[in-house]
Amino acid sequence: MPRVAVIDDDPVEHLLITEMGGDLMPEAEFECFTTLDAFLQSDVSTFTHIFLDRRLPPYNEYQETLPEIAATGFSGDLVMMTAHDPGQDLGTFEFKLIGPIDKLELIRPDILTPILAGEYLAA
Repeated sequence: MPRVAVIDDDPVEHLLITEMGGDLMPEAEFECFTTLDAFLQSDVSTFTHIFLDRRLPPYNEYQETLPEIAATGFSGDLVMMTAHDPGQDLGTFEFKLIGPIDKLELIRPDILTPILAGEYLAA
């Protein structure tokens, strides 16, 4: 059963992903965080997926947040959500990086369902 952390400072994004994801995969559990620090203080090991916003104050880019998450030992799927892909090299991590994916694409069932099922293959 997927257990999903949505880390975004915009509560509208929380609502969109949890409502769409819950409709598409009712057995999935969602927990939302408005800051990376709040997420890092949770039991990170319980999550199978992370949906991470690119700009998460005080952080501006994935290069700042991904190492923080890697340091927790997270080993699931991490979906990088953004409205703008800066096309930067992000390095390699123990977890599976998905994206960056435009936030508007995440409300498409053909995109969100395979992500939640752990079957998403980037084009």
